[in-house]
Amino acid sequence: MISKKPLYVQQPSSYVFLGFTMQIHLSGVQTGDEFSLIGATMPPGGDGGLHMHTREDESVHLLEGCLDVTIGEETFTMQAGQTYFAPRNIPHRLRNIGNVPARAAHQYPRNFRQVRADRGHAGESGRIDSRIPGP
Repeated sequence: MISKKPLYVQQPSSYVFLGFTMQIHLSGVQTGDEFSLIGATMPPGGDGGLHMHTREDESVHLLEGCLDVTIGEETFTMQAGQTYFAPRNIPHRLRNIGNVPARAAHQYPRNFRQVRADRGHAGESGRIDSRIPGP
């Protein structure tokens, strides 16, 4: 059984992944493998590419900017203050169509290090980034 403790994160780790600058505010390791809370910033013109999660759903709340979002067959423009849910096994894509960086909060139902490995996308170094908190 994983022990959970109160936690205060002052400086999240940060890296670039799928066109986003990502900050891990809470990792699965820190939450007893319950969820990960990720902050993400995508520059104007950024594109995360069409991808799909096979083991987890994805929830995103847009804090600033606007994104062109595709989930399955549906495409819409997401504005600050709006939220989407992308179920596992449904292809989805995020593109920043605005003139300013888009900032969002992503919630994943487990350790984000595993999510990255499951996606099959390597970081800039060509491997899963060892700076990401994980087991």
